[in-house]
Amino acid sequence: MEMQTGLPPASPAGVRPREPYDPARHTLAEREAVKATEAGQPTSAVTVKRMRLRYRSEGLWAWSTTGPLARRPPKVGSTTRWSRRSRL
Repeated sequence: MEMQTGLPPASPAGVRPREPYDPARHTLAEREAVKATEAGQPTSAVTVKRMRLRYRSEGLWAWSTTGPLARRPPKVGSTTRWSRRSRL
């Protein structure tokens, strides 16, 4: 979220964006590069961009890349079909 607006989540009103995330001064590509350096593990700006786009399209599930949450729940239609078959 900070990459998009320049502000961290739940910031109080009147707070100015941190300098590297200020949308008035830096392009989205520049802000993605900064986020890549802050990630805490080796990653690229391309990876940050891909994750940001997945988050926009899929929500929080997109951020889970390992562990039990990495498995996304089935789509509603496939669950309905599965439950119908199990009753037959």
